Amino acid sequence: FCREVPDISADADPNTGYLIYWNGSHSDLTSPAGWQSIGGTSAAAPVWAALLAIINASSACHSSAIGFANPALYRAAGSAYRSTFNDVTSGNNDLSSTNGGLYPAGSGFDMASGLGTPIGGALASSLCSATVRIVNPGPRRSTAGHRASVQLQLAGTAAGPVAWRASGLPPGLSISPSAGRIAGTPHRGGVYDVAVSGTYQGAPLGEAAFSWTVIGRPTVSGASLTGVGAKRPTLSLTVSKGFLAPALRSVTVGVPAGLRFGARAGSVTVTGARRARVRFRTRIVRGRLRITFALPQTRVSLRIRYAGISTTPGFAGRVRGHRVRSLQVTVIAIDAAHHGSTVRARVKPA
Repeated sequence: FCREVPDISADADPNTGYLIYWNGSHSDLTSPAGWQSIGGTSAAAPVWAALLAIINASSACHSSAIGFANPALYRAAGSAYRSTFNDVTSGNNDLSSTNGGLYPAGSGFDMASGLGTPIGGALASSLCSATVRIVNPGPRRSTAGHRASVQLQLAGTAAGPVAWRASGLPPGLSISPSAGRIAGTPHRGGVYDVAVSGTYQGAPLGEAAFSWTVIGRPTVSGASLTGVGAKRPTLSLTVSKGFLAPALRSVTVGVPAGLRFGARAGSVTVTGARRARVRFRTRIVRGRLRITFALPQTRVSLRIRYAGISTTPGFAGRVRGHRVRSLQVTVIAIDAAHHGSTVRARVKPA
């Protein structure tokens, strides 16, 4: 249906309207050629469309579309009418002058000109202040293996649901399309470029881009366990700090039943970068060997020899009989920021 009630207006008088260049080659002999003035809704409606397009793209709107403009237009008129609209107060819509001047223009809203014509710059600021847009959450930082979440927020009042989308999230994280909450457990360290966007009332919301840094978990490499069958075991392994993580402050090593740690001095050696010897102290805590470094280290190679580690005769016999194919070594790494991570490595005893 047709409302036939104006909300706003623009100059539509052909005598004072808009200059265009048309029919320059005189191909249409029945129409004027060259520069000429046009009016009517064929001119006024595109003017408003162009104005709203410019406002949508302005920095004031943060790349968020105004969407259905009527509520924002009337809010602007209700709060700052004289600074956002030119009030049309004279004239009427009695084109033939045979209807007694029906629908005359008047002060404020009227049935001839609606709210009036726009004052572009001021109206743009007012309309953009009412737009719904995504608030950028800023750079995020979390740790691999630990749950992370962020609730996205909107600036402006949304009168209906928003359909959320996100790209570039760290592996293990996802976004709720209806709630706008990013959550999960990231499982790989790295720096990720994330972009979130949404749709509100059929119009796209401006994209919010931010970085998400995932601090990597420490890693264990080169794990070996020898001499078990001979009852003189030696455990070797290398522990490295995670991606962008602080340096390591201590490492606690746990072994399964059949093996145990002792406090024998000189049975543990620690080397750091470039095989430099690292100063440390050891302590047995609930059957596990804790090694605390005098200075934080980015990477350490541990070698725990017999009598610092020993085996039971029964376990040694099982290893000699090839009845133990592999076992699990547990490493708890504490970094200089006092964050702890547990990593595990499987070794084949010999």
